[in-house]
Amino acid sequence: MSKVEVLRRLHKDFNLDKSDFFTSKQGFTIIVRSGIEKIQYKLGLEVQFEVISCEKDFCCIKAVGIAPNRIPIQTFGSAIHSEYIDIRKKNKAGKEYMSKELKGSTNSYYVMEIAEKRALARVTLKMADLYQFNVFSEDENPQEMGAAQGVVLDKSASALAQAF
Repeated sequence: MSKVEVLRRLHKDFNLDKSDFFTSKQGFTIIVRSGIEKIQYKLGLEVQFEVISCEKDFCCIKAVGIAPNRIPIQTFGSAIHSEYIDIRKKNKAGKEYMSKELKGSTNSYYVMEIAEKRALARVTLKMADLYQFNVFSEDENPQEMGAAQGVVLDKSASALAQAF
């Protein structure tokens, strides 16, 4: 399935519109929270959560998704708190500069809530069979997706424009 066909499927099957997803700088389709909720609703997906481990700086939650006429799916979401640290890097010209980098998955202390959001997004995308098309959630790894660093992502990418 082409990128345009995937985007059309998101619109047709799950009622997603342009505000529910964007294309990451790496070219992945990223579903935002509103899109995950729409997909969950359209699938009739019920999710049961179980806390596997929860500590001050770490949480892991198991999510089991059950939807009509589908095999139950189990997955996990986790979050690790850390602070940003200064990293010395070099640019293409060899000049050193300082950059901030997050060693964990979040600098928030709400690790349980973040783990739950990730577990919900993962079970929803798995139930919708969207991972095979490089569709991810904004909650999965925002540093890699560019969202947490304030990167302006291109919502007018050619595939997106062709799909609508």
